[in-house]
Amino acid sequence: MKINELIALFLTIVFFVGCKENLPPELTPEEIEQQQIEAIFKVLDAVDPIADEALKSDNPAEELQKVAEQFKDNPEIEDIYFERDKLVLKFKNAGYFFWLIKENIATSTKALQSRCDAELIKTTKSFEKKIYPKILFIYRHTLDPDRAVLNDYTRNYINNKIELGYNITPVYGENFDLDFAASGLASYDGIFIGSHGTFDKITNLTWILTGERRSKIDIIQCLKEWNKIAFEMSEDGLYDIMISQKFFDDNYNDAVFPKNSFIYLGACQTMMDSKNRFASVLHRKGISKIVGYNNSTMSRVNVYNAHAILNKLLVGESYNDAFASLNELGCYARRKGEENSFDILPPDNGNNGVKRQEIYKSNRKTLDYETNLVSYPADTDFRFHFLKLAEENVSLPLAVGHVKEIAILSGSNNYEVVSSDSQVATASVTSEKVTITALAEGQARITVTDKDTQLTSMLDVVVRTKQKHKIEEIIPETYLEVLEDLEFPIYDGENPPIINGTYDISPLILKATNKTSDFPIGHRFADAVLRFYNQNNETFEIQVKEKYDTQETSSIQTAITSGDGSNFTVYGTVKAVEIDNPSVYIVTASVYSGTLNSDGSIKDFAMSFICVDKNDPEGKYINKGDARVVIDGDYHSPKTTWTSTRSWSVDALPTITAKRE
Repeated sequence: MKINELIALFLTIVFFVGCKENLPPELTPEEIEQQQIEAIFKVLDAVDPIADEALKSDNPAEELQKVAEQFKDNPEIEDIYFERDKLVLKFKNAGYFFWLIKENIATSTKALQSRCDAELIKTTKSFEKKIYPKILFIYRHTLDPDRAVLNDYTRNYINNKIELGYNITPVYGENFDLDFAASGLASYDGIFIGSHGTFDKITNLTWILTGERRSKIDIIQCLKEWNKIAFEMSEDGLYDIMISQKFFDDNYNDAVFPKNSFIYLGACQTMMDSKNRFASVLHRKGISKIVGYNNSTMSRVNVYNAHAILNKLLVGESYNDAFASLNELGCYARRKGEENSFDILPPDNGNNGVKRQEIYKSNRKTLDYETNLVSYPADTDFRFHFLKLAEENVSLPLAVGHVKEIAILSGSNNYEVVSSDSQVATASVTSEKVTITALAEGQARITVTDKDTQLTSMLDVVVRTKQKHKIEEIIPETYLEVLEDLEFPIYDGENPPIINGTYDISPLILKATNKTSDFPIGHRFADAVLRFYNQNNETFEIQVKEKYDTQETSSIQTAITSGDGSNFTVYGTVKAVEIDNPSVYIVTASVYSGTLNSDGSIKDFAMSFICVDKNDPEGKYINKGDARVVIDGDYHSPKTTWTSTRSWSVDALPTITAKRE
């Protein structure tokens, strides 16, 4: 190697060694990150006070645009822009920070307190707590001091629902934190969220404000999760945490929510994304119906709509029913000089909740924007799966061998059914009906359970012989007990004597009554002629005619017999209708008992009349359960002819048309 080349190489080495000695020391990744964080907070310290003053100004939108312009060239900032209701700042090495324009509630709720007091339902009655549906009611606005009246209204509303027995879990303010948002929602059938929200058109992320607030030091660990967690700057120097659909996507497994579940996103712009990215994530997680707003919403409308929808859903109505019940339109105008305060434009259509909101500029003529209550999927309805049968929680009389089908009116279509005594009655269930088969005399409780909701419905089945079942249809057992209390004889059995024939009942004497004002015991009524015919001991059916003073007064086309040996009882009903007003009617059971003598006459004949049903709004006629017992006073009722009579009294026996004394 030549001398001059060696000299050049030596000088080069000396130069680089000398340069290396003058370079700053290499930074560790931790040190680099610390520098980036310090730069971020330096920018925030510069932007925040200016943006905060802009929010407090008479025209926050205009002032926030100036803030975006002022800091657009800052080297730490990736993007800063104003979008109608918010200033958005995205750092190159961190996530999003928002300054949101919020409605000034304090100046727009002058009449709210009287409405709250008037509408709130007070209750002192305690109710059994319902297990279904489980409702989560998240209300973050308790952290907003200007919403004090609206907050009290909401708390009182929820407390009232809880007192009424509804299964509602309220989560207020700071309790809606990141930990709860990450794991606390999945076990509920219905979720209602009241908070602030925003949609960012650049990233297509929808953000909801939680109740968690952190200091500058505490947000450092979240700065890198820019697509899941963002920050809203608060007036007290803390950072309010916002979460996006990415947060929900990462923290909840697919199909983790109950099969039939509902969520109401009561926050601005939660459904503003035309591609429904946020709603699609929630739907994939298992929520059946997602409801929210496609633009900014008035706070009072958000609250009124939440209550109106929840009220309908809790009583079994559908979301579409609730939506249809809302007012079509609520109109609001920005207040001049207070661009984030609003007045209701006449007519006042917004106080009960609305489907659509129109917000006008301060001149009250120019439409600023429109907000609609929308849902996803848009072409579906939703209702909670309340188990309801066409007949339920009643005593169900059945005859041996009878098969009874009971329709299932609503539920999840996933049921099971059990019988407390399968020797008496068995039951099966499909998605549409319960089928009960009566096997033997006795009682059995049929319990239908909705396996998805654990709701149950019960039927107490009383199985009787076919004969006893027919008797029960004529005169329920409770009314038979009334007659027995009046010492009226009732003969059971399936082998009654054949009593076809016409009988002379004379003298007809009042033996017993339960009416408060009635004829005295021993009063004699007009003689009667009674005819039994077409008796059939296989079906236990018989026909009856009776008349007083030679005038036929009633005819029972189908009555039922019971008895054994010589003793018999006949059960029948007669319905009387007012001629001038057919809607007024009385149904009485006529019951006849006696002992058939060998010569064909009847010994110890007795008959009774008891009101078993009526529609008598003016109370002109006897009451249900009012009864009389009369007997043949000489205890002997010989056979006669239908045309004969030996009337003694002008008082016909009052039966179904007897007016109340």
